[in-house]
Amino acid sequence: MSDSLNSVTLSGNLGQDAEVRYTNSGLAVTSFSLAVNKSRKQQDGSYKDVTSWVDCVMYGKRGEAMFNNGLLMKGARLAILGHLHQNVWEKDGKRYRKLEVIVDNVAIMTSHRQSQ
Repeated sequence: MSDSLNSVTLSGNLGQDAEVRYTNSGLAVTSFSLAVNKSRKQQDGSYKDVTSWVDCVMYGKRGEAMFNNGLLMKGARLAILGHLHQNVWEKDGKRYRKLEVIVDNVAIMTSHRQSQ
């Protein structure tokens, strides 16, 4: 048993419409980028939001259904629970890494009408 904890809880807004692709075996892979804001105090005492973009992936029918029902459109507010996963690959002799959140559970925090 591992002594580490890999759990992510975030809320934010989609920066663009989600995308769905399918693996060779037909598994739906739904991808989206979540904008997460943090207020930071400036030197003059005012606060400014700083945005971090988090790449998220959902596997299976749930993400596909949410996409098909128009729930994962630009601006939609989501709360997600998931875990971190680091993809590593090589291309043209260079090694690349990408850290993303694998979404285990999601809650839509905007009504369908508001997201349009």
